[in-house]
Amino acid sequence: MLAELTAADFRSIAVMPIFWSHGGHVAVDLPALVQEFAAREPGVSIRILPALSELPGMHHFVARAILAQSGSITAAQGEGPE
Repeated sequence: MLAELTAADFRSIAVMPIFWSHGGHVAVDLPALVQEFAAREPGVSIRILPALSELPGMHHFVARAILAQSGSITAAQGEGPE
């Protein structure tokens, strides 16, 4: 995907790791892949965004979704996900 974006003339790319936490893939594997790609494409700026659990409000969102699915709250009450 990075090569496709670069071929489409994107020069600033944000990579969103779809992992719940900052484990081995996010901490080790992904940075190595990005660094390897960046070495081949010096004119491209690539940054890695936080893992899902590190996004602001994510824990609250997940808790609300769980409660809504369990029937503890409803979307009609304006408390759960739509």
